Amino acid sequence: MHRNVPQVVFSILFSVVFLMPMTEALAHDRMLPIVELTGEAHAIFVGTVESVELVDAAGLPRTKVTLKVVGIVGEKAKRGKNPQRIILNQLGGEAEGQTLAHAHQPVWEIGESYLIFQADPAEGAMHEVYGGEAGYYRLVQDLISDDIYPVDAHDRPILGIRAGRFDLGRPVMSIRDGRATLIEAEPFFDAPVSSEGEIGTVAVFDDEVEILNLDAVLGIISDALGAAPRPMPRPIEVGFPMGGMDLQQRGLGLCWCGYHNIFLVYEQVSSSWSNYDNNEWSMAEFNYYLNLHKYTGDDGTWGAPNGEDELAGFTSSSNLNAIYGSGSGWGSSTLAVNWTWSSSGCSRISEADIHMNPAYSWRYEFKDAFQGGSKEFFYDPIMMHEMGHSLGLERASCNEDYQFDRNTIMSAGSNTFVETGRGLHRRDASVLRTVYDTNQNQANTINRTDMGVESWYMDGNIRNGDIQESNVSQGDFITMRNLVIENVSTWDVSNVRVRCYFSRNMTISESDYQSATDYYQWSSFGFNADWRGDLQWK
Repeated sequence: MHRNVPQVVFSILFSVVFLMPMTEALAHDRMLPIVELTGEAHAIFVGTVESVELVDAAGLPRTKVTLKVVGIVGEKAKRGKNPQRIILNQLGGEAEGQTLAHAHQPVWEIGESYLIFQADPAEGAMHEVYGGEAGYYRLVQDLISDDIYPVDAHDRPILGIRAGRFDLGRPVMSIRDGRATLIEAEPFFDAPVSSEGEIGTVAVFDDEVEILNLDAVLGIISDALGAAPRPMPRPIEVGFPMGGMDLQQRGLGLCWCGYHNIFLVYEQVSSSWSNYDNNEWSMAEFNYYLNLHKYTGDDGTWGAPNGEDELAGFTSSSNLNAIYGSGSGWGSSTLAVNWTWSSSGCSRISEADIHMNPAYSWRYEFKDAFQGGSKEFFYDPIMMHEMGHSLGLERASCNEDYQFDRNTIMSAGSNTFVETGRGLHRRDASVLRTVYDTNQNQANTINRTDMGVESWYMDGNIRNGDIQESNVSQGDFITMRNLVIENVSTWDVSNVRVRCYFSRNMTISESDYQSATDYYQWSSFGFNADWRGDLQWK
């Protein structure tokens, strides 16, 4: 929760019901479970990119990628003879100085080899990689041995399996004899001290880890398919790990590419629509930190490119195809999309259009979506995420994959973790202040005192905090693990206190029970800093 609090002492209240173990989250172009990624893919293969061709299709840029097939994995090979070439088509690219991009659009390098989960071409989706960035991995070679390793679009290696998904590490600096040196993580803030003198813990990151090579990953895929592993020919051309991301340029791990002229004026949906107020709230949340958004009324239609930033509502595949051309519809794993128009590179965004997939059930209250069905999602955080793209976050060359190490509105959508969806996180605010105040000098930072507390954290995927004990009696101690406290303010905050209340339900009220441990405190919590760790309560 976030509050603007003028008092000297700042207290954050939370209920332990928010901290129970929960399932991993789904994403907008979802970080898919391995069984779904393998079972639903049209084909799984290793191929080398021979050409990347830009095609003008009725005035809109499309990209055609031709890959020479090295080998096909598992039973997927029985769908036909091993082809010598596979062509992937995707909407978007750069043509005649104009770029059309969306955040899940795969990026390819000629001469590089990839492990690819191909979507069914007959689906007519906006790209032909199943799961977007969850569905393709660049192959790089060990600096000492002959082993080859898959890494994602941001050079993140595969550590193993967690919660049924590939567990990705931070970006690779180098790989030597199967051990990857990862880019240095930003340190967490110091631990707080309780009213009884107990000191909390501070979470740490590993800097060097063992990672899975291509053979091990292919073995996991074959197991998921129920097929016997088959030897895979070695690609002739593979890449080498680069130096990782420049954390300053990538906004401390949150990437931005380009900017929008401010004010960003969205054409709203009709005021009679159920999501009208939620769109207004989402714009207002950004304006709490910088004056970025205004809006205009619905004119009854939308188009692209038409020079208008539009909240297009719930757009069918047929309508997407009508505007962007055949092969521009929803894929089977995409919740929402933001198409942005700009000139080449990370330049000014001239238009941003947000579309929500009508195949999902959108809920407008958190309690109605929390732990709901696989097709039920809370609208607000998804819209906040898409509006972040309009402002330049995780778009174009950034090409998000949700593998962050800090909480952000640009993480995955979910109905299995507690998030009101209203309010920026520390990194979001920091990057937007840099882009629109420091760099572009378009919007002045609004001075705020704003601390946030979360029962979830980012470590590759979204992880839920939990409690060490499941049954406690009066006088016992429980340990709440992986809490996150973040300073979203424009300055250091003095006398920050965290208190714990035990609740019988999901509502914080006067009938809740305060812990016998009065509070944990930081005498001063640094500007643009966050803490993650464990706290023990009596």
